[in-house]
Amino acid sequence: MASTHDERLQHPTAQRRLRSRLWRLRHSVWMVPALATIGVFSWVSFGYVAARTRRLSWIAIAAGFFVVTASMLLLPAGLDGGGALVLLWGASILTAFVLNPAYLRWRSARDLPSAASASTLHGAPATGPQDRVGPRPGQATGPAFGQDGVWR
Repeated sequence: MASTHDERLQHPTAQRRLRSRLWRLRHSVWMVPALATIGVFSWVSFGYVAARTRRLSWIAIAAGFFVVTASMLLLPAGLDGGGALVLLWGASILTAFVLNPAYLRWRSARDLPSAASASTLHGAPATGPQDRVGPRPGQATGPAFGQDGVWR
């Protein structure tokens, strides 16, 4: 059984976004700090995509790059960290190019219409967030509202 994310990637809009070179370029700008700052601000790039996707593994990657960068910048003046900095830069470039396709797939499926708003696609006007199916977080449910959160 396919997951909801995989099903959303089959949506025509998601497919169109992934085929668009301009769309992919625009949503790959997050890679610039990793590519252009000799690895020093690569943690900013990975922190951005980790915060957007909320993937624990990507948060760990961002934290790892931050710790390595901070430890290299705090080396005593007598030690040469140039070779390590080049290795960090290479690792950040490689990591950015490995993560980017997954981020683009996530991004292409992110803003698609959900099943709750499918009626909007079929001509029914959407009037706002109150059209969503089910109760909102923190909304009362019970006999007056019904289990779906709608006033009865």
